[in-house]
Amino acid sequence: MKAPNFLHVVVGGDHSLRVPKRQFQASGQTQDDMDNRIFGAIAEFVDNYS
Repeated sequence: MKAPNFLHVVVGGDHSLRVPKRQFQASGQTQDDMDNRIFGAIAEFVDNYS
């Protein structure tokens, strides 16, 4: 079976896609910023393959 696929890496993310606060302190981002990037990657995948 061949199905479209895409890998979006969440560096430092756990199984719930939560990233440790210390990693955000270094980058100046928040979990909300990361969540928005994840949702954007999902939306892009759905738009491209639906």
